Order: sequence, then C-alpha cells, then structure tokens
Amino acid sequence: LEATVRSIVDQVLAEFIKTTLPELIRKELAKPQHAESAGVRGNLASVRIVEVLQMLALQRQTGRLVINRSSGDAIEVYFKDGFVVFASSILGGNKTWLEGLMKTTCKLQDDSFRHVLRIAEMTSQPIDRVLTQERLLDTKTFSDCLRRHTESAVYRIMAWKDGEFFFEKAMPPVFANPV
Repeated sequence: LEATVRSIVDQVLAEFIKTTLPELIRKELAKPQHAESAGVRGNLASVRIVEVLQMLALQRQTGRLVINRSSGDAIEVYFKDGFVVFASSILGGNKTWLEGLMKTTCKLQDDSFRHVLRIAEMTSQPIDRVLTQERLLDTKTFSDCLRRHTESAVYRIMAWKDGEFFFEKAMPPVFANPV
C-alpha cells in the first residue's frame, strides 16, 4: 500500500512540476511587484526618474529599483555600488525579461530559445552556459546583448512620467555587469 501511495504521489508531483508549476511561476513574475519594506518609494508624477537614478548612484546603493505603471509595464533596474548592472522589463505584461532579451536583443529564434530553456531546466545550468555549449551565442555576444538590453530598458524609463516606484536592498543577478 505504501509503495502504491508513494508511486501515485510521485506521479502527481512530477506532473505538477512539469505542467502547473512553470505556469504559476510565470503568472507570479508577470504580476506588478510591491515592496512593503522598500527603503525608497514614490510616484514618477512627483519625482523624476532621473533624480531617483542619480540619488541611488551618488549614495552607491546596491539593490533593485522597480517601476510599475498602470498599463502593465514594469521595469526592474539593479544597482551594485551605485552602478546600473542590469535592467529588465515586462511591457504590457506580455514577455518575460528573458524572452525579450533572447528574442529581441540577441535575435535568437523562437525554436532555439525553447531549446535553450529545455536544456537549462533539465541540467540546471545557467542560460549563458547553455547558449555557449549549444554554439548559439558566445560569452562576449551574450554580454553585449545584456548590456544593450539594460541600456534599452533604462532609456525607456527616462520618458516615463507616471508610475509607482520602490527601491529595496537586493543582490543583482550573478551575470550582471556594470553598464
């Protein structure tokens, strides 16, 4: 009986991890984020984003600046010692930052993108390592894509006049480099 129950639980758990969990994670990541314990928060109607970026740079902050708009657009800008090291965006709630980076900035085809994600999930390897192993992008090209993606996201928010923002202490992604 125990073996039968264990087998059923293993099957249900495997199916949940394979089908339901990724969708739940995608939905959670697409939600606008709010930080109750944010160190700095405000509204772009009152404070210009340039002033916020300058303040974080001058104070040599390390953390994450999140800007959410009512349209569903959201951008996260990561800082390390006052330098912008990575930025990601979800515009209109459509694409994840990784999908935008790979397909739009790095010009990776849809089937190649899915292939890389499958390998990364199966092997628990970082995306950049899988891209290199599969000879889809070399390390320098991936680094250039990250830089262009970050610059594009930061330039995009310079024009925003509305939206809520908050800054919280957080470590930037391991692949992040100063821009």
